[in-house]
Amino acid sequence: MDVIANCFLAYYDSDMNLIVSKRRIFLNYLSGWMIPDILACLPFQLLFESSKDYSSLIRIARLPRLYRLIKVAKLMRMLKIVK
Repeated sequence: MDVIANCFLAYYDSDMNLIVSKRRIFLNYLSGWMIPDILACLPFQLLFESSKDYSSLIRIARLPRLYRLIKVAKLMRMLKIVK
């Protein structure tokens, strides 16, 4: 759901102009966070279910948490710029 929503949400460019063009929003999202967002949605546990090595599953299970941490750090950086 997050991926679909981000394809339509307007954003501010570097000159603080509000971008509402669907094409420009999509291209901006595609060049930024779309790939990590899609990868975070994949069910890695199902992909590696046949594996008996549970330590690799534990590492893979931590990836979405790392991804969210990176997004929060990016958000904090953006908020610091706005102030």
